[in-house]
Amino acid sequence: MAYSCANCGASLPEPPWFRRDTCTKCSSDLRSCVNCDFYAPGSYNECREEQAERVTDKEHATTCDYFRPAKSSRNSIEDKKSAALAELDRLFKK
Repeated sequence: MAYSCANCGASLPEPPWFRRDTCTKCSSDLRSCVNCDFYAPGSYNECREEQAERVTDKEHATTCDYFRPAKSSRNSIEDKKSAALAELDRLFKK
């Protein structure tokens, strides 16, 4: 399974990731909410894990016990969303 940085999309090493581990390309923290499988903007505390404590800074290192590396990055999700919106524009704006 390939992992990628939520900040820049660079390939990441296989987990485990520790609190001080950073992306080799952009130096962002790997063990952060935005790289977690439970990260869900729009949900309560932006986290799908109900027992996790609130983390205010989602892009910096966390000590959350529920951290689980995400299999797809936020960048790839946003890219898919952008592609879908562009396709809809193409279909309906003629």
